[in-house]
Amino acid sequence: GLEVLETEGPGFKWLVLLDWKMPDMTGFEVWERIFKLHLDPRPRAILLCPFGKDALVRKALELGFAAVVTKP
Repeated sequence: GLEVLETEGPGFKWLVLLDWKMPDMTGFEVWERIFKLHLDPRPRAILLCPFGKDALVRKALELGFAAVVTKP
């Protein structure tokens, strides 16, 4: 989570794969911070979340994640 936020400028990745639960913050928290960087163009993000967590999937799509991948 924090590593992605420390990379900016030309080195910033245009596709970000975030896990819902990470040691230092959630994927939602990282994505919200990326939004605040006002990157143009904004990178696309994919969220990994537990299977059966429909509320997390809905929230991710509302926040602008390009896709959600569920895992066991």
